[in-house]
Amino acid sequence: MVAIRRLTCTSVTYIVWATVAGMIAVAQNRPAGFAGQSTGLSAMNDFLFGIGTALSPPIWWIAAQALLTRWAPRRDRFGRIGIYGLIVFGVLECVGALGEPITYTIFAPGTRDLFLAVIQLGMIGLPAMMAAAGVRALRRS
Repeated sequence: MVAIRRLTCTSVTYIVWATVAGMIAVAQNRPAGFAGQSTGLSAMNDFLFGIGTALSPPIWWIAAQALLTRWAPRRDRFGRIGIYGLIVFGVLECVGALGEPITYTIFAPGTRDLFLAVIQLGMIGLPAMMAAAGVRALRRS
């Protein structure tokens, strides 16, 4: 049960972190650019309907993660779906953050935007921790 609690707490923390990161990206007009691709939408529309922002996934993705987080503690088939889903989401979110060009701009030598660096570290580290906690939860269930 501790593993499930750790998984859900990490997921909730990521949900809050990603929502704040999305609002920051919208305020700074930083639409998504994953692997050099763009939807051509504004940061706000990318956050609401598109592929997310340079700093976060879209709000519909965050809502889907919230549903999986709600399911994960259950002891039935929906609980398993929640756990597996959070593992997959964690891996994809980590890859998504690493695929954003802003990540490499923020961490380039000579760049001194500590605020965005902390935001992006959370966007990489929290989903990685969530995926690991999900694997542990599977082993213990």
